[in-house]
Amino acid sequence: MPKNPLNPYYQNTDPVTNSHGYNSLGTNYVDYGLGSNPNPAPDGTRFYNTVPGDIPEFRGLFKTPSMRDSDKRPSPSFVKAYMHNGVFKSLEEVVHFYNKRNIAVNASGQEMAFDLRKGPPAGYTPVFPPPEVLDNVQNVEGVPPSKATKRTESNGQVGNLQLTPEQEQDLVNFIIILNDRLTKPNPVSP
Repeated sequence: MPKNPLNPYYQNTDPVTNSHGYNSLGTNYVDYGLGSNPNPAPDGTRFYNTVPGDIPEFRGLFKTPSMRDSDKRPSPSFVKAYMHNGVFKSLEEVVHFYNKRNIAVNASGQEMAFDLRKGPPAGYTPVFPPPEVLDNVQNVEGVPPSKATKRTESNGQVGNLQLTPEQEQDLVNFIIILNDRLTKPNPVSP
């Protein structure tokens, strides 16, 4: 995920006002996800040795919740925050990110896929900011699903899905119906 510049944690740098949860690094803080978890796994696996992020295989990994109730909110006007850092505010943004993460556009609107490790070609601007942590990024190369093979790292499942805007909206509509809205039980006769 890209860094969320609006995350208040980046501005919470004063140890006097919040001695138990201040951020001494400010905007230089990197969220390594599981790679900064100080608690060992049940099998004893440590996620970092001495400093968060020092074991590459755990950097940037996050537990993914179910898609059920993704759009559940107390009222239709309530703005949700999606992803681990709240960077996206709608399901439309989430689906668009999964579809276009590895896409850049030029001044005439032409799109081109690019490898996140190398950046977009000259004259192209990425649709989304780069991931906060590049380690363990699925499909870092931006290979579309039609070109993904078992022999490459890229599974084509994120970043360059080549979906149309209508297909993106169809996915959003599908996710919205994945809910636990319960119907009232049938009344029991005496």
